[in-house]
Amino acid sequence: MGEAMRLTHASVAAAAVASTLGAAWVALETDRSSHRVLLAVFGAVVSLSFAGSGLHAWIRQPRNRLGPLMILISVAWSASMLFFANGALVYTIGQALRPLFVVGLLYLLLSFPTGRLATTYERVLVGSMLVVLLP
Repeated sequence: MGEAMRLTHASVAAAAVASTLGAAWVALETDRSSHRVLLAVFGAVVSLSFAGSGLHAWIRQPRNRLGPLMILISVAWSASMLFFANGALVYTIGQALRPLFVVGLLYLLLSFPTGRLATTYERVLVGSMLVVLLP
């Protein structure tokens, strides 16, 4: 594996971890109740599991799209955790980005194991999910 590819993998992993920790921090800062702490820990575990699995898949099979897709799902999950913030702007950003996790997960399930949507039906389904969920 080339030096540029290692640097890319390290950068993506660092971004995924940073987004996870940032989202967990936002969730913890809102309220220190045990419910919020559990949500922050659960959210961080889910996000880091997607990021770690995606990075592993990307290193093992660089041509397969599932690795980068799983890392994007990790970042989308972290962004959806901003929904728990008290600040209006951060809450709104989290609310707007929540559907991206669902669409990413649907794309992952439909495109497994190649990372590519095989049929027009699958493309239409993912596209319609984006149109319905994002607004």
